[in-house]
Amino acid sequence: MRRKMYRVVDAIVDFYKLLEKHHDESQHYYIFTSFFKGLLREKAIGETLPIIELITILKHEKPTIFFTMKKQKEHWLDIISSVELDIEEAKERLKRMIDENSLR
Repeated sequence: MRRKMYRVVDAIVDFYKLLEKHHDESQHYYIFTSFFKGLLREKAIGETLPIIELITILKHEKPTIFFTMKKQKEHWLDIISSVELDIEEAKERLKRMIDENSLR
């Protein structure tokens, strides 16, 4: 079975939809865990997927979900969540990626 190639903009849009849809409650951690697991398996078309930027935004926008995810003690999550990025820089990078991709 062949996987679809994921556009960076699609990943960002999907992430923001999840943020809007789900309240910052611990029972929603699995939805975000599944999103990130799926994203790590995908190949982006021509670019690297913005995992660090997205996890940074999750940490600031939905801290309960983020820390519930971290409590699960999954090695892959420890790796991606250990990188510190300024929240404003993360938002700016995502905005730039969306702008660049919308010009294509």
